[in-house]
Amino acid sequence: MRIAQLIESLRWCGAEVNPRGNMVYSYYYVPGLRYDIDFAPDCRPHWTWYTTAMDSRQFGVWVNCHDRLILCLEAGACWRLIECGDWASFVKEMGSLDVSYGESESNPQDRAAFLVPYTETAPPQENTNDG
Repeated sequence: MRIAQLIESLRWCGAEVNPRGNMVYSYYYVPGLRYDIDFAPDCRPHWTWYTTAMDSRQFGVWVNCHDRLILCLEAGACWRLIECGDWASFVKEMGSLDVSYGESESNPQDRAAFLVPYTETAPPQENTNDG
C-alpha cells in the first residue's frame, strides 16, 4: 500500500470540519494493519509514527509535519486523514492526539520534536523505531 494512494482515496470521501477547524476525511471498512503504513515505500522521509497508549497491529497514528497531515487507523478498518490548514491548527490537532489516544509508556517520544516548525533543511526528529 502506498500512503499517497490511501490519502487520495480518503480525499474522495468528502470531509467534515472538526472542532479545531481542520478537515477530517474518514473511510470505513478498508482492512489494514499499521504495518501497511510503517513499511509503505513512501513512508519516509515525511511520515513519522506517533506512539500512543493504544498502539497495536490494528491501530496507529502517523504524522507528516511537512504537509501538516495526520493519518489514523482505528480498529483495523477505519482510516482518518486530518488535514490542517496552517501550523497553528496543526499544533492544536497534535495536542488533541494525546488527549484522545494517550501517550505510550512502553515507547515514549519527545512530543516537542513534532512541534518545531518544519523546514526542508531541519525536519523534526524522526522516530526510527519501526514497531
